[in-house]
Amino acid sequence: MFLKDHRDGRLVMQGDGLSWVDSRDPTKNFTFQTTGLEKVWYTCEARTPENFCHQINFQIVKGDRYRFQDSGRESGSNAAVVKVMEALRTYFPSLAFGPPEN
Repeated sequence: MFLKDHRDGRLVMQGDGLSWVDSRDPTKNFTFQTTGLEKVWYTCEARTPENFCHQINFQIVKGDRYRFQDSGRESGSNAAVVKVMEALRTYFPSLAFGPPEN
């Protein structure tokens, strides 16, 4: 899901790009390059014994913020956002990880 819309779709990483593929409306598809990312961070809920991180957020340099919630959140899964974050940390270690200052 992204921005103010609660849309079903897929976040796809290919090469240096991240693409949103909307499940209902292909005109809502978009791609941005990892070189344009300023920050990447999770949104988490406090749970015992650890936080449940269910959303990955992107701050684009001089641009918008995007957020994508794991489709399995309601059932207690966060595997999809964890997989994206792990891939970004592996393939793009120079990205800034952590919430923005403001």
